[in-house]
Amino acid sequence: MAVQNERRRHERILVNWPVIVVTPQRYIGGEATNVCLGGACILCTTDPGQNGPLRMVIQVPTREEFLQVTCVVAWSNSYEQLDGIYFCEAGVRFT
Repeated sequence: MAVQNERRRHERILVNWPVIVVTPQRYIGGEATNVCLGGACILCTTDPGQNGPLRMVIQVPTREEFLQVTCVVAWSNSYEQLDGIYFCEAGVRFT
């Protein structure tokens, strides 16, 4: 098996943290699946789009208050599960 070069600048940690992505049009609920100093990977039921900066509210289980960050979508992929449910996986970069 070939060793792949890691392009990330910061090590990611696996998490299951609830998030709310705030766009100009709506609030999108989801879950952060991994985070690092520079960004996160999130799963949500709607694609947040790539139209400029977004706000994201993160519920970190070890904190009483919510963490609020500004981010941009670096990439996104939409999927359909067998039961017809759609979800989106997106990589966000903190700004």
